[in-house]
Amino acid sequence: MVNIPVPSKATTISGTRLNLGKDHIASKKLTPNVDKRIIIKPKKTIAPVFLLILYITCRLVLINTLRLLIVNQIVNQSNCKFIHDYFVINFIMNILCGIDEAGRGPLAGPVVSAAVVLPDNHSIKGLKDSKKISPKLRKELFDEIISVSDVGIGVVSSRKIDRINILQATYVSMEKALMNLKNFPNKILVDGFPLPSEKIKSEGIIKGDEKIEQISAASIIAKVARDRFMKLVDPIFPEYDFSNNKGYGTKNHINALKNKKASLIHRMTFEPVKSNLPSKSLIKNTYYNDRILNQKKQLKILNKEINNWFKLNNLIR
Repeated sequence: MVNIPVPSKATTISGTRLNLGKDHIASKKLTPNVDKRIIIKPKKTIAPVFLLILYITCRLVLINTLRLLIVNQIVNQSNCKFIHDYFVINFIMNILCGIDEAGRGPLAGPVVSAAVVLPDNHSIKGLKDSKKISPKLRKELFDEIISVSDVGIGVVSSRKIDRINILQATYVSMEKALMNLKNFPNKILVDGFPLPSEKIKSEGIIKGDEKIEQISAASIIAKVARDRFMKLVDPIFPEYDFSNNKGYGTKNHINALKNKKASLIHRMTFEPVKSNLPSKSLIKNTYYNDRILNQKKQLKILNKEINNWFKLNNLIR
């Protein structure tokens, strides 16, 4: 019987050497024939990948649908509009909103801003900067825009403008307009510069009312709404001709300001209003005080009428 020596250690491969124990040292290169490896070509997996994508898509659609149903149920029971808006905007819809203001430059009256979300396939023609449109066409476009769009209005009075300055008042009116939309947008385009708020992401578009139809629509809404207020307030302060000048510093308006001094709706921090405030002696005058009290009562009634008009046209909520 022949004894075959068994290697003392298991064969190890190191580079190109084979160690076969103490008595056998082999040093030969592994040839391609020796080092052949079996290569198995992977099978085509197009069908499984397609099914996986289909499964994930259907699953996401189903989950989002269920979420929407749940959120709607919550909203119906608790009137929690914020939760509904957040979910709908971030998971279901892409809402583009345009914002513009009217009334930054006048000497009297409020600053008014509008936020507009136009429908995707609208047929509104003639949208452009409100200052380049006739009053008649502006009114027609106003009616058409509010009939098919999501529109919000924000108003800041002349008294608040004096307290916080016109720039901050404009931003406040724009944020108010956003809050009065049915659904809060996930993309906001502002004429000029973006809103300074860290909570509201927006993008400023220079001359946006000439480039972006949503901003053009907002400029029309803001202009018509503010002009309406100035026309309605004209009978309360007939000396200043607000119906025609809309509070801007026309020659007749400035002459009236010098003769009659500033009214309740003038911006007291603006020049030349600041130089034509009522004197102390005039303030002490009984007739003057009675007239001011009467004007305050009329303004209060007018503000209610304006708010009712806004609500009737779904401009505030």
